[in-house]
Amino acid sequence: MVEAAYAEVERLTRQRARNFAYGIMLLPRPKRRAIAAVYAFARQVDDIADGPLPEVEKRVLLEQLRGQLDAPPGEEAMFVALADARQRFSIPTDALLALIDGGVQDTEQTRYVDFDELRGYCVRVAGAVGRACVAVYGADEPERAETLGIALQLINIVRDVAEDWSLGRVYLPQDELARFGVEEDDIASGLVTPEWGELMGFQAERGPDRAGRLRRFRRGADAFAGRQAARGRSRARAMKVVVVGGGLAGLSAALELVDAGHNVTLLEARPTLGGKVQTLPEREGDPEPPPDNGQHIALGCFTEYLEFLERIGSRDDVTRLPLELTVIDARGRAAKIGYGLGPLLRYRHLPVRDRVRIAVLLVRLPRLVPHEVETFGEFLRRHGQTAMAIERFWDVFIRPGLNLRTDEVDAGAARFTVLRALRAGRAASDLVLPTAPLGKMHGDAAGRALEEAGARVQTGARVDDLADLDADAVILVDADAVILALPPDEGSRLLGEDWTFDHSPIVSVHLLFDRVILRQPLAALLGSDAHWIFDRGVLTGHEPDQGQYLTVVSSAAPELLEIRGRELLEIRGRELVDLIAGQVTERLGAAEVLWSRVSREPEATIAVRPGLNRPPAARDELALAGAWLAAPWPPTMEGAVRSGRSAARMLSDVTTKVAV
Repeated sequence: MVEAAYAEVERLTRQRARNFAYGIMLLPRPKRRAIAAVYAFARQVDDIADGPLPEVEKRVLLEQLRGQLDAPPGEEAMFVALADARQRFSIPTDALLALIDGGVQDTEQTRYVDFDELRGYCVRVAGAVGRACVAVYGADEPERAETLGIALQLINIVRDVAEDWSLGRVYLPQDELARFGVEEDDIASGLVTPEWGELMGFQAERGPDRAGRLRRFRRGADAFAGRQAARGRSRARAMKVVVVGGGLAGLSAALELVDAGHNVTLLEARPTLGGKVQTLPEREGDPEPPPDNGQHIALGCFTEYLEFLERIGSRDDVTRLPLELTVIDARGRAAKIGYGLGPLLRYRHLPVRDRVRIAVLLVRLPRLVPHEVETFGEFLRRHGQTAMAIERFWDVFIRPGLNLRTDEVDAGAARFTVLRALRAGRAASDLVLPTAPLGKMHGDAAGRALEEAGARVQTGARVDDLADLDADAVILVDADAVILALPPDEGSRLLGEDWTFDHSPIVSVHLLFDRVILRQPLAALLGSDAHWIFDRGVLTGHEPDQGQYLTVVSSAAPELLEIRGRELLEIRGRELVDLIAGQVTERLGAAEVLWSRVSREPEATIAVRPGLNRPPAARDELALAGAWLAAPWPPTMEGAVRSGRSAARMLSDVTTKVAV
């Protein structure tokens, strides 16, 4: 059976990919047959994704394909040959799964906002092929293989613009189409305009030799200059830049500038860097590690935040988990929210009719445009979502993701978040959780990286007036440019402008129980003040000798700010610790609180409600930065990093984003 299966996949390869068949002809027979099996698998994924079936049916078939990878091969030639090849050559399963993720992404996403988003797609549909094949070849260079796959996929995208248009897809990044003045109508009409020629020239200049540099890019000004010289670019004049504010936006801006060879001074009023991403001051009796000021979550689509972590040496301080969120209702029943159609249809907290309606809306979402002033709740109801679906599905992740209830948050911002997290491929939905104290892995690490790169970093340096700074800090008249990476009230005060923003709070309660009550790394509670619960001991690798160390996060809950912590008794009602601990144990099981601590962030984020207007970020030799300015991204760690880098690029003549 195995011999016949290999004969069939080789026949398929010769029939469907003649050039590829010639290319592998000189391989030893076992390797040639294994590569043909990989090709047959990739071909089947493509045939499903590009076929004539409705998108929902395509996803069902792709999920069935995913399940068959772990099942006995049966009698289908492709699976028989692939199973034998995987056993012989240790072809990585994650590469095959990534191929399926890419196929699913093709059924869900037809446009790409920028190159970062497109690159993620290329990693799945082509980089994964490289990683699968290199295992057969016997070379221990999966990153180079992935890079080559990405480069070849980019060539395919440029070559197949017309064919992709016929399938309703435009892979060329939307921001690049806009930058060069190319309309989708031009693609539909096949017009070859001067603007089109410039766009194609830009695509060609990416070059396969550049693929894979993204992660290695920001290693310091010397390495940057060497790469720039290798590409024949002249280095811009070095500037003296002052960055005011040492949160993630300011740190990202400062790193971007110092890596481009500029003279950078960063000023932070607090004694520590990191802004709103902090570890609480340690107290006697705190478990290890000491609590953070909240459980900050990133997603797989937070590409620039993850690059920031790599640049400062903290990439190993996060763990990446596939989206599989346990949701517990008031009766203690559990169901899971995951990526894709299968988990959604199994989500038993909703009637089947609601699950189907959610699936249909997720498919249609890229083509639906919210009203100019509309909440996401209004948008959802307008498109057939019930109150139960909003409460038990949408609000479960919209509320922590945007720090507002679904009935308050701007529909455009929520739609953008859903598309990025749930419609951009499986990897984009991954949960990225810290495994080290936030202060150590963000502020401390970034401060060291800046100083090692030659920047000057000052903490405890509050700026009260841009025109009259203390001479011991820095003299702004000697600076060429300034970046204000501050909260909006501080920025408006320094600039003498009037910006009015509502804020939304986050309250976190840290609890040490006398026994284990949460069986998963994290969970969400329906109909509770305790929105999400995290097993901090497990996530940080510091499980207590006795009991369980949990962090409970409540987003957009201003009412909880009025309830004091255990250390300050409130005359009205129950204490916050008792309230939250009681709701947690009511759902998860009886346990006694051995230790507790509360952290409150009354102005954790701006409230992204309909009609929100932000000030312009560019001001001649001054730029603003901050998570609150990062639209369309919500005010998150990703938004902060993107805003900081964007501000740096506004002030610098050096192109500091490598096109892969």
